[in-house]
Amino acid sequence: MASLIQIKNLTKLYPLKKSLFRKAKKMLPALNDVSFDIEKGEVLGLVGESGSGKSTCGKILVRLERATSGTITFKGKDINDLAGKSLKDYRKKAQMIFQDPYESLNPRRTVFDTLVEPLNVQHMGDITEREERIKEVLEKVELRPAEEFMYRYPHELSGGQRQRISIARALIVEPEFIVADEPISMLDASVRASFMNLMLKLKEEFNLTYLFITHDLAYARYICDRLAVIYMGELVEIGPTEELIQDPKHPYTKMLLSAVPVPDPKIKRKRIEREVHMHHSGGCTGCKFSERCPIAVQDKCPGIGKGKPELVSIEDGRFVACHRIHD
Repeated sequence: MASLIQIKNLTKLYPLKKSLFRKAKKMLPALNDVSFDIEKGEVLGLVGESGSGKSTCGKILVRLERATSGTITFKGKDINDLAGKSLKDYRKKAQMIFQDPYESLNPRRTVFDTLVEPLNVQHMGDITEREERIKEVLEKVELRPAEEFMYRYPHELSGGQRQRISIARALIVEPEFIVADEPISMLDASVRASFMNLMLKLKEEFNLTYLFITHDLAYARYICDRLAVIYMGELVEIGPTEELIQDPKHPYTKMLLSAVPVPDPKIKRKRIEREVHMHHSGGCTGCKFSERCPIAVQDKCPGIGKGKPELVSIEDGRFVACHRIHD
């Protein structure tokens, strides 16, 4: 399967303690030398704790943020330096579903106003064609009949209906790639399964490619073809979803899986006892997980002090960044 997006050595630094009269001397790496591919037609899950850099990566891929360094190619074309009409054309192909439907929708705009704006920006059709397109997309996201929802305001909708509007807004310009940034985390548990089924249905119908960002491995297992595990801005493991869940290789992946709720009080979970310490640029040259890793804590890791572990292939489609992977 061909790669739709290729990310190589992606780094994003944010300045710390910056003021109008003084430049920041320290930089916080939200992403550090991240590389992976997203194949056309797949659902790639990006999983990790809060603050691991998942959302930053998603925003960079749709160009809401700019990378500090590295390359991102969409169908072989570098998108990091796009501007003007080229950037506008790319944003038609790459859209984003945000996490919070209560914040991502303008409370002063009706559903029609929200959905017609991207059509206006992209100059797609006349007013009659735009209205028909909005009705069609509302039907696709299962808001029926469409006429009953077109002129409602966000406060007149439930959380699930708002998030369906968010999907409709992403679909309205006929994209090829969608970043879904924890799209179910604000929804009731009772509607999450139906929402994911809708996303899978739309993926097949519109031939979409997803980057599905989540911290919940149970939901990632349901919807994703492959998983990429990220820790403090660095990828630690990539592989097919079922293989990675059944046989995790990296200690951090094992910790994430042990945190998934299991309806059995006798099962003892592994815990990450130590707290995370944020590293400024240049402040950590080794394994970032070493402060919390049960192997490293016991001084059994031969990689301590030997630099950052590289993401290496251990078998077909499986990549792990750990100094002890070959022990």
